[in-house]
Amino acid sequence: MRQQGYYSLVQFCPDPAKAEVANAGVLLFAPGHRFIDVRMSRVNERIHRFFPEAKLDVKRLNSTKEAIRSRIQLEGAQFQSVADLSAFILTRFDQMRLTPPRSIMVSHPEKTLVALFKELVGGERTPRQKPEPVYPEVDRLFTSPQMRPHVVCGKSVVVPVLGRQLEIPYSFKNGLLHLVKPYWFATSDAAITMGFEGQMLAKEPDEEGNTRKLTVLPRVKPLNKEKDLETKVVSIFREYDVRTVTETEVPAYLDEVVQLVAAY
Repeated sequence: MRQQGYYSLVQFCPDPAKAEVANAGVLLFAPGHRFIDVRMSRVNERIHRFFPEAKLDVKRLNSTKEAIRSRIQLEGAQFQSVADLSAFILTRFDQMRLTPPRSIMVSHPEKTLVALFKELVGGERTPRQKPEPVYPEVDRLFTSPQMRPHVVCGKSVVVPVLGRQLEIPYSFKNGLLHLVKPYWFATSDAAITMGFEGQMLAKEPDEEGNTRKLTVLPRVKPLNKEKDLETKVVSIFREYDVRTVTETEVPAYLDEVVQLVAAY
């Protein structure tokens, strides 16, 4: 049965003075169906597209969207009329705001909410799948239950002097802070850059005073254009005093890691 309903857009507004917004979600209230729910964008692609030059705090954005969703779940069941919805809309949610309620006839509220979201916020791309690890067997060890208490996965470190960040898939301590980076190499230039970064990291301890040691597990892309690229990569890292573990050395290295962690 068609019943009177109301919807409100959830909008991101970084500067109230300019009143520029990007739709981030839709709230639907259908009192005749005893329905109220909000659908939020899972990613912030639309916001990035509307405000490409804005420095967005993604964590803050996501927590604000979650706060709106939680409030609806906690308080929405008590809404009796559009006046209750209007009162809720006046609540401040950081840089997010809700538009005044707009009238809509509703037969199937769940389907209506999906249709409104698709029309007013837009479809969303499927989140990217996690890329295949450079060395699956290395990933299996470092993410295993036995290693989980000792390993930090997905660490980002700032390289001294250069000031740029280097992504470290795995790190663990054993006197030294071991930074382990499997990496696909297409050119030797990438090894020069990473070798210098490893050298800088070794010269300056981290904020907790740990001496750092970069270990690179290189693999060479099959279609690379440089002859003997793996040999070049290993030679370059040797010049920078950065340890390399080649493909044939990986099994022994994994045994070594287990022993290092057990001994610490």
